[in-house]
Amino acid sequence: MASSEWYLQNLAGGSDGLINIRCLPPRGCDGPAINKFFGPKSLGKAIDWCEEMKHSHDVYAGVLTREWPDGGARAVPEARWLYTDIDAGSGTLKDCGRLLEGAGFPRPEMIILSGSGGMHAYWRLKAPFEFAGDDDRRLYKKTLKCLCERINLKSKDSDGPHADASKADIGAILRVPGTYNHKWEPPRETIAIECPSKPHSFSKWVDFLGVAEEIKSTRHPLTPKISGDIEGTIRSHLEKWVTQPISEGGRHNDLTSKANWLGKEKNFEYREVLSWLQIKAANCPGSRIPDTELERIARYACKG
Repeated sequence: MASSEWYLQNLAGGSDGLINIRCLPPRGCDGPAINKFFGPKSLGKAIDWCEEMKHSHDVYAGVLTREWPDGGARAVPEARWLYTDIDAGSGTLKDCGRLLEGAGFPRPEMIILSGSGGMHAYWRLKAPFEFAGDDDRRLYKKTLKCLCERINLKSKDSDGPHADASKADIGAILRVPGTYNHKWEPPRETIAIECPSKPHSFSKWVDFLGVAEEIKSTRHPLTPKISGDIEGTIRSHLEKWVTQPISEGGRHNDLTSKANWLGKEKNFEYREVLSWLQIKAANCPGSRIPDTELERIARYACKG
């Protein structure tokens, strides 16, 4: 199997989404970028097109599949991977490898040698992380940036290898293996390395990187954002509830029942429900409740 075929099949991951292949003319050459989109039944055509274009263009793929033919982040409905681009700078490929290893992450499932001395590392998620709204998108993008920050803690030289935070974006495109990097003369081939590894859930990555705690630290957890006055008896009830410990094994029922009561019976808005759930979570630190779980519970409770 060609490395481009292996790579694109992994990105698609059995989804119904579109793979975005973007071909850019080499630096200093005239010509427009060429964007094409391929569905799961057309991956063979995508592979053939990569083969056709690789000798004249730098060939990239959108890391995350698109729901409709648009290269922007808004067309991305979910994430099946976390990823980072480690630029060699003045260092070497071995320096990039040592920098990644020093971050203490689980082993990536895919590593692509970019042809410039750097590498792209990919971690498959145990289950797709759906972007139900802007909060999910912000959390995912923040997680990508935290990956870069953790890697760069071990970077000792400002001109040396580093994780490129500018690529920490939902709409990111990265090089397709088996094609060529035309920044060099002669062009250098990009190479895929398969590293079988155990996938982890997105929430586990969020906890591991401390993303939820970092986001919470920017809030005042005991001061929820309320759109209007709360009836005194309801406020008293909630203030009592948030101080009560969550019983072992009862976390989901406790949070969902309260969220449904607020959203469906008391007509609280999403932000109000989420704020009270966050207060509860902040007052029960031993439960380690990811923000993603709280956001999903609040969204469901506030559906029409």
